[in-house]
Amino acid sequence: MNDKILDKILLLMDQHIHKKISSKLFKSRYFVIWRKVRDDNIIFPDNIQQVLDKIFSDCDLYEEDKILRGKYSISESKLLEYTNENFKILKKIK
Repeated sequence: MNDKILDKILLLMDQHIHKKISSKLFKSRYFVIWRKVRDDNIIFPDNIQQVLDKIFSDCDLYEEDKILRGKYSISESKLLEYTNENFKILKKIK
């Protein structure tokens, strides 16, 4: 079960990195997966969970609208950058 979910997350990240989906859609889809993991009480090893938590935080901080983007919000380019970094980390772990 965990491998399937992790594969789904990696696919989603790959789609985002290669701009097959928007940052807004990436954020939305990641939150759907995250809620399923939370609600189903799915446990990942600590090193993977730390990266998944980082992705959650990055998505949570992403604000598409420049006017609404606050001091602690991140832009689409930053979300893409962080997604790419986290993708590489997860691929190494997996």
